[in-house]
Amino acid sequence: MVLSVTIVVCTYRRPSTLEQCLLSVKRLDRSPSHVVVVDNAPQSHAAQLIAEKFGVDYRVAPLRGLSRARNAGSRSCPSDIIAYIDDDMILHPQWLSALISEFSDERTVCVTGPVIALDYTNASAEKLHDVLLNKPWGAQGFKVSQGSPSWFERANFGGVGDGNFALRRSVFDWWVGFDETIGRGMPIDIGEEHYAFFQMIEKGYTIAYAPEAIVFHPNHLNDHTQALHNLAQDFAYAGLLGIRHPRYIPRICRFLVEGFVGKHRDWRTWSDGQMRTRVSFFDAFGAFGHAVSLLLKTYRLS
Repeated sequence: MVLSVTIVVCTYRRPSTLEQCLLSVKRLDRSPSHVVVVDNAPQSHAAQLIAEKFGVDYRVAPLRGLSRARNAGSRSCPSDIIAYIDDDMILHPQWLSALISEFSDERTVCVTGPVIALDYTNASAEKLHDVLLNKPWGAQGFKVSQGSPSWFERANFGGVGDGNFALRRSVFDWWVGFDETIGRGMPIDIGEEHYAFFQMIEKGYTIAYAPEAIVFHPNHLNDHTQALHNLAQDFAYAGLLGIRHPRYIPRICRFLVEGFVGKHRDWRTWSDGQMRTRVSFFDAFGAFGHAVSLLLKTYRLS
């Protein structure tokens, strides 16, 4: 059976990167059935004009939030598979075919792929393999289900994938979609994909990782200020999980304590040889206070 595929491209006021992204879609070795550009909280017609230039569908998600944009794109998709990317991603030519190949297993409802720095866009296959060896999910494929060790921690804290993934359209028969109170554009600006992964695995399904399904993405600054921001976001997301799913509180607390003392996790390495920025107890306490504020803001949105 040949699966039909829609690519949903979520964009937020970045027409120049959107155009480069759509150019990479045209270079895929497997053409999608549809491409939908979802324009999140637009302030101009720039994204619409680019979508028209490339002959792809265009939708508007008027309220800011990546989860809202993804849900808006999902509702307009008739295809068997929905693949999600952001407007600042460049796709490897084999990206789509690598993702789709993993859906041969009917229990697999989601497939993820690696995210690599834009510097390697034109790198050879050998170089990309070397880069993947130092990436959080490695150069070998794997699957995560409820039978996998640490499945809860992996799903929620970066051990399955992040930002580069595809879903079976059928999951929307029982799943409400991406949580619109979290993710980019919201006070807790992380976790929307991770929470989705958690919900799917908890329901009894499997998520696969396809190392050949590569996207290239700009590197972000990883200084001390960013480390504190990330820590506060991690605390806030962990708090949200605990409030919504109290039976997992012991696992969440253990994970946070182990992380603070620097426990190594095979599934959560630090990429490109960069060492994690260490924070003091005082910094961590401040990040925790910020996390409480983020949680309060999130619940005002609910």
